[in-house]
Amino acid sequence: MYQDIARYYETIHAQLTEDIPFILELAEDAGNPILELGCGTGRLLRPLAANGFTVVGVDDSAEMLALVDPALTTVNADILTLDLAEKSFALAIFSHNTAHHFDARQLGTVLGKVRDHLREGGWLLLDLANPYMMERVEDQAEYEVENTFTDPETKKRVRQYSRWRNAVETQTLHVEWQFVPQGGAIVNTQTDYHYIDEESLQKLLVAHGFAEMMLFGDYDSTPFEEESPRMLVIAR
Repeated sequence: MYQDIARYYETIHAQLTEDIPFILELAEDAGNPILELGCGTGRLLRPLAANGFTVVGVDDSAEMLALVDPALTTVNADILTLDLAEKSFALAIFSHNTAHHFDARQLGTVLGKVRDHLREGGWLLLDLANPYMMERVEDQAEYEVENTFTDPETKKRVRQYSRWRNAVETQTLHVEWQFVPQGGAIVNTQTDYHYIDEESLQKLLVAHGFAEMMLFGDYDSTPFEEESPRMLVIAR
């Protein structure tokens, strides 16, 4: 989906900064080097590199990586088949909602690939939306305005509409977007966000070599509860 909206992505996520102090503190504890999976246009790569960390970003969208600062190290690769030369990372990061793109079967494969790229004692961060909150999301059949922003290329206003359907039986939130630029062609895109409860996730982590798991409910390191805004998983 991101090849269609790569130039919008950075603008849409420009205000997402609340996770950065949490991730920088985690990186300080874990050490170098750091691997970010699904790095997009480099939102997290920039502050990590600016704070002295050696970081590699991986994404399967060449269009997204084309917008990353060329001074940063990135790899265009599918995380499901990841096989980097470097296999001694101290920390691997799936930032804000990135891991939701994988269903339970795919996530198991991904966790195995990540474990192969971490050194002994290396850490993994999964920054997820609270699955119990996602399970309660009601269907939205009609498009509603989600965001309005300025296209960084054309400098014209763009309205972002969204609608969604929640398939609770498969733990899948199907989301559709319309981007309507002023005087331009409408761009339609969609994705599935898969959610998983902490007990099932812990079983997957253990099955793929992660013996320890810590859970937080937000970036202030509060304990995870069913009403928490996030489910932050740190495993090793």
